[in-house]
Amino acid sequence: MRFFFNRYFFVFFMVSVSVLFSNANIGKAMCISTKEEIERLIPKGWPKNGLLVFPEMGRGPYLKAISSAKKKIEMAAYKLSDPNIIKALVDLRRENSDIEIDLLIQPETFAHEKSGNVVSPIEFLRENGIKVHILSGKFNQAHYKMLLIDGKWGIVSTGNLDQESFDGLKSVTAEPCRDFALTITNAEMIQEMSRVFQADIHHEDVVPTHPFLVWGPDQQRHVFSKMIKSATRSIRIYQQDFQDMEIAQLVANAAATGIRVEVIMIPYPFSKTKDNNIPNQQLIRKAGGHVYLHGRHYIHAKMLLIDAEDPGARLLCLTSCNFYTPSLNGTRELGVQTRDEDQIRAILGIFECDKKA
Repeated sequence: MRFFFNRYFFVFFMVSVSVLFSNANIGKAMCISTKEEIERLIPKGWPKNGLLVFPEMGRGPYLKAISSAKKKIEMAAYKLSDPNIIKALVDLRRENSDIEIDLLIQPETFAHEKSGNVVSPIEFLRENGIKVHILSGKFNQAHYKMLLIDGKWGIVSTGNLDQESFDGLKSVTAEPCRDFALTITNAEMIQEMSRVFQADIHHEDVVPTHPFLVWGPDQQRHVFSKMIKSATRSIRIYQQDFQDMEIAQLVANAAATGIRVEVIMIPYPFSKTKDNNIPNQQLIRKAGGHVYLHGRHYIHAKMLLIDAEDPGARLLCLTSCNFYTPSLNGTRELGVQTRDEDQIRAILGIFECDKKA
């Protein structure tokens, strides 16, 4: 009896220790950046919590990041037409001919009535020594928004790098865009972002593995569905385009069980006369959820925030992916999951303010 008891106790003890270390590793892995790493790696004046908020912060963070590069820039940009950012890239290349600048750009972007539809100046960039790449045809589009500096730190964003995103465009009555970006200093995440980017620009197959990077189309539908199903208190969403029926039904199902569901969008995001989001908005409202149609900014952010009130369960995902079926199923996208208290509290405050507008 003593032998079996001691063996049982030993196994129980080892399992307990294993769980403790596992939980510690999970907490460490969820740390996408730290104040210490931000202070060490990034130019002064960067937000200590690593959260960038647009349009309030403007293009300044991007200009600061680009000018700080010494060896290499890897950038994925669905749209890159802002003159200031283009100038910063070209000036950096002229000042440092040894620096490597690789851009992945979508050559043909979706044109609509609420945009100036300015295309990225691919040939101009190439003429100035910048390597511009086009994604393989196995994806619908290259829609992710990512910037890596010297392989040490980076940004994952929901926003495009065009002038109207930062400043708005009066000719089409478009306001500046509500967008967010998260700073990444976690070395393993940076390595995977670079690995997938390099595979993309060389048209190679790649399997993403980091649990808190949400790549599309590989994992994103599964991740979003799992997050929504896991909610016990609240679901908060920013979306530009919410036409996918499966995701909308999951959100409506949650609202029907009494979970607090709030969605912020803008009316008629692509057209002055037609809004294909209305059926899913009505579905969510009928189930007991709330859909707020915002007027101060153009809502371009794509965010899913689960159980923000619960420190043990809260989970935020910022992504480039619209809840639009072709985007979910076939477009190269990138999102980041975090449980960071400061980041979630800051975004929650902005969400509450945007609800009132």
